[in-house]
Amino acid sequence: MEDRPFREKSRKPTASAVAAVLGAAAPHHADLVRMTADFAHDWNHSKASGWMLKVHDGKKALFYVLPLTGCFRVTLTVRPDERTALTKDAALAEMHESLRAAKKYAEGYALRFDIADTASFAGFTTFIRRVIALRNPAARR
Repeated sequence: MEDRPFREKSRKPTASAVAAVLGAAAPHHADLVRMTADFAHDWNHSKASGWMLKVHDGKKALFYVLPLTGCFRVTLTVRPDERTALTKDAALAEMHESLRAAKKYAEGYALRFDIADTASFAGFTTFIRRVIALRNPAARR
């Protein structure tokens, strides 16, 4: 079972606390925050997961980040039209099967990425940049 260090509602995570918990994954988390600087970032608490960082456009979530001990988890849903476009993107060939197999919910197709090292972050970076471009035409420039 993974260790979710930020369960207490009364203790909202600080940047330094998150970095300490993530350890070697902290630079990747910082890169992800910088990469999504055009989006809002808000901490939300749930009884089931504890504190999660919601990255959103003011209306809909781009993704959620759950800090874990030594890594972080990114969860998101891609819309049907995004899924179609992403499965045609040759740069994402290694993810096509995961996209096709993703469970469908009302919000879209659910995906989860655990980021612990450079290798896991590299593939995710390409993917999330494509999703951002699909949702934000200005990001395509």
